[in-house]
Amino acid sequence: MSLFKKDLEQEEILGRFLSEHYQKIKLKFQRIHQMDLQLLGVDLLLEGKNNLTYKVDEKAQLHYLNKDLPTFALEMSYLKAGEMKQGWLFDTNKVTEIYFFIFSIHLFNPLETMNHENDIQSCEVVLVNRIRLLNELSKKGLDFQECTRINDLLRAEKVKTRIVFAEGFNFQISNQIEEKPVNLIVRKKFLESIGKKYVFKRINLQLV
Repeated sequence: MSLFKKDLEQEEILGRFLSEHYQKIKLKFQRIHQMDLQLLGVDLLLEGKNNLTYKVDEKAQLHYLNKDLPTFALEMSYLKAGEMKQGWLFDTNKVTEIYFFIFSIHLFNPLETMNHENDIQSCEVVLVNRIRLLNELSKKGLDFQECTRINDLLRAEKVKTRIVFAEGFNFQISNQIEEKPVNLIVRKKFLESIGKKYVFKRINLQLV
């Protein structure tokens, strides 16, 4: 099974778990399954006040199950067939309005792989408005121009794989991955400070 296909299956499993809990906290939403919309950064359509609808992109730490990472990676760029592509953070083709950042995905002990939504014990979700995220990054000096400059510096490096911008913000390139993504690494606390956090738990297969 390809890594891409495996990731899609994991996203579908996590999506079913999340949908149960979104319903519990009375979010009104429609889960999107069309690949063309997902590629535009739309996993959910979320109904807000005054009948407004928001396009939501779920970003999950699926490769770090059973771990509590203090950071999240915001994608700056990646390679496709050797050509650099814009990462989702500044991709103007994306129509995302809200990010759901999903941390700390824990499975019931002793599980290490996710095969069913009932395997998931808990996770944390931080809801962040995309425009506010970009504005808050800009206030830190991390606007598109500066991020692009550092991205290009890191790609030009032969040895260095990390550039520290300021406390709680650094850039990293993952040369061990085929796409060689460059990510802006931000603290979880930063996202929590500009968003809204939920903790979803399942105990004995019951929602809490």
